[in-house]
Amino acid sequence: MVGRVLMLLNEGISPSNILAMTFTTAAASEMRERIEAIVGKATAKELTISTFHSFSLQLCRSHGEKYVALNLNQIFTLICPQSAD
Repeated sequence: MVGRVLMLLNEGISPSNILAMTFTTAAASEMRERIEAIVGKATAKELTISTFHSFSLQLCRSHGEKYVALNLNQIFTLICPQSAD
């Protein structure tokens, strides 16, 4: 995926218009580090590189007020299977 992000950057796509999602935080960190080593810290910082879960949570928190019927405008907590007991 690093290659694909670099290709998009080379094609002139703004870093702020690129979203790269992974399944793990470690993979997202490694991807950011690899890209940063090639394009520099400033450009890499503009990219959105996240896990699926983190990105989804960010969307819910930033746009939840638009979905009043789903009650996403209120404070909520995510529960993972390990903490559900």
